[in-house]
Amino acid sequence: MRESSMSHGKHFLSMIDHRSSSFPELTMSLLSHLKQLFSTDQGQGFSSPSSGTGAWEAALSNTLPPGSGVTAAMENYRSNAPAT
Repeated sequence: MRESSMSHGKHFLSMIDHRSSSFPELTMSLLSHLKQLFSTDQGQGFSSPSSGTGAWEAALSNTLPPGSGVTAAMENYRSNAPAT
């Protein structure tokens, strides 16, 4: 089996735990550049340090009244490509 150069970590940055004390500082430094990244001077950038499911839950729980029913469609795609 061919070994990928990425398996040695050469192309990866170290990760910062989203529960660590240094994460808020990192987040604020990134958020301050979002307007420039998206070429706008309006709006407020937002980041959710969670999975996509966590972002959906936060969005729904902050926009719907308590006790509201929600139906969610779920799709799970798995590639048929062989592992390399």
